[in-house]
Amino acid sequence: MAYEKQLQTTSKPVTMHNLLNWSTIYRGYNALVATLVMFQYVNNPEAAAIEYLPDVAIHAFEAIAPNALNNLAAGANFARGIQAGLAFFSGNSTIPSVANVTDVFNHGVNIYHRLS
Repeated sequence: MAYEKQLQTTSKPVTMHNLLNWSTIYRGYNALVATLVMFQYVNNPEAAAIEYLPDVAIHAFEAIAPNALNNLAAGANFARGIQAGLAFFSGNSTIPSVANVTDVFNHGVNIYHRLS
C-alpha cells in the first residue's frame, strides 16, 4: 500500500509548465540554431563548408547531449567563437557579419553552460 501511494505521488503529468525549464529551452534553442545554420548553408551557393558545418555540429551536439563531454564541448565552442569573431573583424567570411556576432554570443552562452 505504501508503494502504491509513493508511486502515485512521484508521477507527475506532463504539462507545458513541466517542459518549459532551462534545460529544455537550452536544447530547443541549440536545435533551432543548428537547423537555421544548416538551412542557410544549403540555400547559399557561396557558403563555405569549413565555416558552416562545424557550427551545425556544435549546436546539434549541444541540443542532443548538453551535459556530456563538457571539456571537449567547451573547447569546441571556444574555437568556434574565436573563428566567428575573427570572421566578423576580417570581413572575409561567407557567413553574414550579424550572424558571426550573434554566434560569438551563442558560443559564449554554451561555454558558460558547460563550465558551470
